[in-house]
Amino acid sequence: MTFGSFSADGREYILHRWDTPRPWINYLTNGRYCALISQTGGGYSFVESSGYNRITRGYPPLAVLEDRPGRYLYIKDAESGEYWSPTWQPVQRPLERYRCRHGMGYTNFSSASAGIAADLTFFVPVDRDCEVWMARLTNESGRTRRIQVFTYVELSLGSYAWDIEETSFANLFNTTSFEDGVIFATKRYWPVVQRLGKPNLAWAYQAFMGGSLPITGYDTFRESFLGVYGSLDRPRAVQQGQCGNSAGMGQDAAGVLQGEVELLPGASLDFVVVLGAAPDKAAGREIVRQLCVPGAAERELQKVKDFWDHYLGKLWVSTPDPDFDLSVNIWNKYQAWITYNWARMD
Repeated sequence: MTFGSFSADGREYILHRWDTPRPWINYLTNGRYCALISQTGGGYSFVESSGYNRITRGYPPLAVLEDRPGRYLYIKDAESGEYWSPTWQPVQRPLERYRCRHGMGYTNFSSASAGIAADLTFFVPVDRDCEVWMARLTNESGRTRRIQVFTYVELSLGSYAWDIEETSFANLFNTTSFEDGVIFATKRYWPVVQRLGKPNLAWAYQAFMGGSLPITGYDTFRESFLGVYGSLDRPRAVQQGQCGNSAGMGQDAAGVLQGEVELLPGASLDFVVVLGAAPDKAAGREIVRQLCVPGAAERELQKVKDFWDHYLGKLWVSTPDPDFDLSVNIWNKYQAWITYNWARMD
């Protein structure tokens, strides 16, 4: 069974199906910030250390068997109530068309459902502790549509092991807020520092999420978004069409931004979502501001592509075997760089 193939230039692996036997992962990283992303949007993010500075959550058994959680978008037709995910997960509604392109430092999704086409590109800028989600929604239905968009990530905020082993207790130290269109989240207690003889210090980062889409609602508490008996494939806020605007302390943290737009027939909407970690709120807010300037995300993506063009082009071989050339000239180099930086993520 064929799940994908290489692009003509060999620099992308194109997946034609979302239901691969196991998650098909790409590493989006600048050597400091790292975002793992699968062919369905699964994966997690961290800065410097996957063990001590985890930003978003990953459950090992679920990551392998269910490819959850991850970085997700929910798209909802506000009139019909239909909703879906352009990366298939987590709603798992069959898509009318789907392509996932794992490239050098970026992953792109192209899909369509209910007459709405989505084009999503995820990447990590070369010099910032964040990831960028570039999105374009296009109305192919021939009639005006009112579309709601919800982002979703689960926030781990520091020590990976503590978050997994003592989730309820660790959540008590979460602090979240929504300020000037940006979600902020941190932990008031970071148990890792006990090894340094400095107990009871807070996590050194502020996780942040912001974007260019006008915000009509938000949630920073997982329960508020999903609901008591809700789940990732049927979150209460998406079903009801409105987030709870939750924020505060002591709860399981999430990053949810809600926006709404009217799309005329044939019209497109471009927007950007920025997720990352910064030393303080001011630094995080500034990163969001810079990357939401029109054209800024596209320029940053081009810098990523230029980096990999330069890196791959230092040595190029040509042999009678095209498959050998593809491996040696592109993917072996890419893999070597990734594993050199992150082979033993702690």
